[in-house]
Amino acid sequence: MPANLSARAILWIGIGLVAASVLLQLVRDITFRLVDQDSLQDLADSWLFDSVYLALTLLVPLGAMLIATFFVARLIERGPESAARPADRVTAAGVFWTGIVLTLLGLLVGASLESWMGTLVAQGRPSIALDALNIVVSPLRNVVIPLGLALLPASVLMKKLEGRSRTAQLPRYVE
Repeated sequence: MPANLSARAILWIGIGLVAASVLLQLVRDITFRLVDQDSLQDLADSWLFDSVYLALTLLVPLGAMLIATFFVARLIERGPESAARPADRVTAAGVFWTGIVLTLLGLLVGASLESWMGTLVAQGRPSIALDALNIVVSPLRNVVIPLGLALLPASVLMKKLEGRSRTAQLPRYVE
């Protein structure tokens, strides 16, 4: 990536990659539901399925890392004067705790998803509930954990930059 990308461009590229991965997951899931059961194994063995799997493997973590990079890049772009305006910026502690919450939420949803699906199938619920789990919750789980994990090291970098900008603003006494 070019070094002259703005923080905002990095954010939008990350959001685009995450959105593309979610759409790709939806297309894959809908395709598996619509394809005839007899030809399902042929589809799973095809190069197209492997390509989609590879794209999903790459897009989600890369998008999450770019979103986390946005916070660090924005702090770098603002420079030392940003420490004087703490009310309008995201702090390292906020990014850290957001990362913790997203990671724990993703782990909780991931651990409960199979149980929820099994319960819905056993109760004979209509397929709309299963579709909601597959279309909304499953992609959400696949995005939330990598984003939460990517925010953790980003918060450490932000803390280092915040500390450096505070020491740059301290008055120096010359004797």
